[in-house]
Amino acid sequence: MMKDKLLTILALALALAAHGADKKPKSIAGTYAGKVDNDQATAVLKADGSIVIRPNADAGDFVLRGTWKRKGNAVTATLADPDGAKGTVHIRVVDGDLILLRVIEPDGEVKQFGQPQFEKKKALAKKGSAGVYVGVYEEDELQVEVKPDGAFVVKAAADPNGEAIYSGTWKATGYGLSAQILTDDGQQVTVEMVTTAKGLAIRKVIDPDGEEQVFAEARLKRVKAAPKKDAQAPPKPGAAARKLVGTWLGRTEESQTRVEVKADGTVAVTPDVDDPDQVLRGTWKLAEGEVVARLRGDEGRITIHLAVDGADLVLKKVVKPNGDEETFEPPRLRRKETFDNQKFAGVYEGEVDESTVKLSLEINGVLLAEVNNGGELETHQAKWAGQDSRVLATTDEGLKIIFRADGKDLLHIRIESPDGEVEAHESRFTKQKDQ
Repeated sequence: MMKDKLLTILALALALAAHGADKKPKSIAGTYAGKVDNDQATAVLKADGSIVIRPNADAGDFVLRGTWKRKGNAVTATLADPDGAKGTVHIRVVDGDLILLRVIEPDGEVKQFGQPQFEKKKALAKKGSAGVYVGVYEEDELQVEVKPDGAFVVKAAADPNGEAIYSGTWKATGYGLSAQILTDDGQQVTVEMVTTAKGLAIRKVIDPDGEEQVFAEARLKRVKAAPKKDAQAPPKPGAAARKLVGTWLGRTEESQTRVEVKADGTVAVTPDVDDPDQVLRGTWKLAEGEVVARLRGDEGRITIHLAVDGADLVLKKVVKPNGDEETFEPPRLRRKETFDNQKFAGVYEGEVDESTVKLSLEINGVLLAEVNNGGELETHQAKWAGQDSRVLATTDEGLKIIFRADGKDLLHIRIESPDGEVEAHESRFTKQKDQ
């Protein structure tokens, strides 16, 4: 009898366990949107394990693509930017929303989102915050000792008996505690931590200069997907932002600087055009009349602010990875086409197939060609633009005429027809002196 009862209970327990095992967590595939660093971000998680993230709604076609996987409530996404540089995003699922925890940039830089959590492992007093806590901050697993005597000690969690990485003092506050710790160079940093259900969480870090790093939650909420006809076309930059797309040149200190603002929301900055291998890449957006570009440098993230002033961009400030700001006599950057058109504008004369040709390249981008064929005069018009050491002219019929600079002269090197046919030439056009 007792044996039969035990078998019945065991069978019921196994059935319940099997039912629980069959119950799969609710799918998180879908479209999510929310504020991240004051930018409106969108994430699309697809059921096939692919993911698309648009970090900034104003960034045009710039998106990050990759794959995602879920383990419990933790989601890890591996993403690549348009240049192929790969990074990792860590997300937590909370009440159907996605909470962005941290991003590991392609260069290894770690950006923390939300409040870094530290779980209490041991109490050092009957009440209050005194205790031993373990958590992750900027990819480092740390042990924090909040001692009853007011000492605050930070060590590597892997070596809890080793030397302190940072040390200082702490005091209780209404939200939790405030710690004053010393950096390697002897400067004081303030760390504010709030009390949570499981321990403590960092809410703010104040550096020696008084600059605050506030850890706010980056939450993306599920939204209804756009109709398919709209989903195929990503949002384009606004009219004001589209006008800024192009290449800009200007002098900064002793160097000629080039800024390439692209329609897909990416930007490339060459601080010195004489050193073309040194290029900083990142993303840009137009905010309150300024172009704000976030760039990846060798030592971390660099942010530059360029004010839109008429037809120019004016460099206002550069924020370095350590938060220091550099301001200087504001250089103006003008469109590269303006510089190249000024360089090539003028009157040129040459011969093509025994005909005398006079080319007038006007600064406004209009090209007038006067062809004298045995006393018979023909006039043609096209659009032109300077591009580095070349001049590209385009007719209304789509014919492309390419010239290469040779000193002050232009060499007519080829003609490309709309159907792709290429005809090589080698005619010299000599620049005439100003009348």
